[in-house]
Amino acid sequence: MSIQHHHKSIEDNFKKWALGIYWGYIASIILTFFSFGFALPLSILVWLGSLMVAFNQRKSSGGTIYQSHFQNYITVFWVSIIFIPAAAALAGILSLLSLAAVDEAGFGGGVGLFIGIIGLVVVSIWAIWRVIKGIMQVKDGLPYGNTAVKLDKLKEIERTKTQIEIGGKD
Repeated sequence: MSIQHHHKSIEDNFKKWALGIYWGYIASIILTFFSFGFALPLSILVWLGSLMVAFNQRKSSGGTIYQSHFQNYITVFWVSIIFIPAAAALAGILSLLSLAAVDEAGFGGGVGLFIGIIGLVVVSIWAIWRVIKGIMQVKDGLPYGNTAVKLDKLKEIERTKTQIEIGGKD
């Protein structure tokens, strides 16, 4: 087996792990929302399992484009684990405060609950966006968040296409 073939095999392995953790995140979201919380323990296990894989693979994927994907997943996890409970706590606190100060119209904790739900939606959309963007960039063979590389790759494809049309490579 040549070194080049061995290197490609390792890169393919990192690609599979990166896609696996991203799809694991999506699976945990689906399990949580579409089972109405009944599969929450399984969802948490999938989420934590993906996190452990990301931590492990981040170290061993140093110097490859996939290291940025593992770091992205870890960032999504930590931001989600901090801001989702914070939004839920904010909703609870604001609901209690607004219940204590019920006005004449009879509105209670709806405002606080609404603000908390907005926070949950914003964090969820942010996390899902980063995961979907990660999947697209893994499939394109790009590191996470580096669009300049994409332009270089397009230029390389265009050069190769032109060389083929002319009648071969250099």
